[in-house]
Amino acid sequence: MIMRKLLKDIIVLSSIIITCIFCFSCEKEDSVNKDPIAPTLLEPSNNSVINEKTIKFTWRSEESSFTHMISKDSINWHELEVAYDQYGLNPNCELSQEIPITSDNYYVFDDAAKYFWKVRAEKYEYDDGDIIEVGASYSETFSFFTGPANVNNLQVISGHENVKLLWEDSENMDYVEITFNPVVSGINQPIKVEKEINELQINELENGEIYSFYLKTYNKLNHASTHDTIRAMPLDPTQVHDADFNIYNLTQIGDQVWLRENLKTTKWQDGTTISSEYYQLTENSDIYGYYYRGPEIMGTEGKNPCPCGFHVPSDDEWKQLESYLGMPEAELNEFATLEKPYRGVEQNIGNILKSKEGWQDYEGNNGNGTDFYLLNIVPVGFYNAQDYAAEGMVAMVHTSTIEDNSCITRIFRNGSTGIARDHTFYYYDASIRCIKNK
Repeated sequence: MIMRKLLKDIIVLSSIIITCIFCFSCEKEDSVNKDPIAPTLLEPSNNSVINEKTIKFTWRSEESSFTHMISKDSINWHELEVAYDQYGLNPNCELSQEIPITSDNYYVFDDAAKYFWKVRAEKYEYDDGDIIEVGASYSETFSFFTGPANVNNLQVISGHENVKLLWEDSENMDYVEITFNPVVSGINQPIKVEKEINELQINELENGEIYSFYLKTYNKLNHASTHDTIRAMPLDPTQVHDADFNIYNLTQIGDQVWLRENLKTTKWQDGTTISSEYYQLTENSDIYGYYYRGPEIMGTEGKNPCPCGFHVPSDDEWKQLESYLGMPEAELNEFATLEKPYRGVEQNIGNILKSKEGWQDYEGNNGNGTDFYLLNIVPVGFYNAQDYAAEGMVAMVHTSTIEDNSCITRIFRNGSTGIARDHTFYYYDASIRCIKNK
């Protein structure tokens, strides 16, 4: 009887063990064959507008292998490889891409366009040394928009109690929205400017006050770009300022308008910084301006150090000035030689343009000029490799014309009533005098 009961118990226990083993085996097989959990998309959120120059894609998943997918039509997908250091349970996976970037693993995003994105999570196994995919799951699909591009070639011209903004429309732009501060009573903001108008003059501003202007573009979906910022200072009609807000006075000679002071800015016209290697200062720079490295300051493509509406004059523009002052045509194109270093001596061309003070006497003769046309050429000298030289005796002024890696330069001297035309080598830093655009 006891043996029969014991045998019965053994049979029941064996059945339980077999059942547990079978259930565990089935559960393990189900777990092995189960697809990974679909990733959860985080950023960019659905239907968002992205204005940053870097788009960061973020999703969450329990897996560690993914394919990131982007499309412009939600049909044709571009797959991007994803490489992470984050593995294991519940990683927070991110992918960042610059705009625009071109390579096999990145994508080029257009401005003001709609995109779709999703993520595929993948599960892999080893099979005889090979890695094979055994399951995959897709996230839902999100869409996002890239913001419209900013305006192109934004410029500002300061006037008497007014400022004029100028720009070129960007692609797919519908209108421009402009705000500024300090605010002005009676001028409602923001100011809307339709496309193809490309300019706005704001009046009733205060001379000598620095104003900041902010421009955004909007497309037909009413998506906005990031804002461009540009600053300006309204001034008296006889004055202008550079990007550092140094103020310059103007003089008209014939049909040319010149600055009466040498340039002393550390910024290009667009507000970006000029490399400190391109200019030098002295203790008198507030009066005499800065010394600029000729070929570099003139040869930086698309850059202009002068105030808006002005530029560095060319050799031909200097010759136009000299011709107006009476320099003989036969001398206009002459370069300085040992036998004849200066042009226009008999016509007193140099003295007409030199300042009335600051020039040293030369061999008992007064070195100052008459400054008849208020161009006020001061004896700033020049910077030669490592030393300042000839202050009080010489003025070297660059033109924008470059030949043989050197600027054609105008040279004034206390011992001459003329003007020399010469090449200034790359290691000479000299003054710049800006002229108004035609």
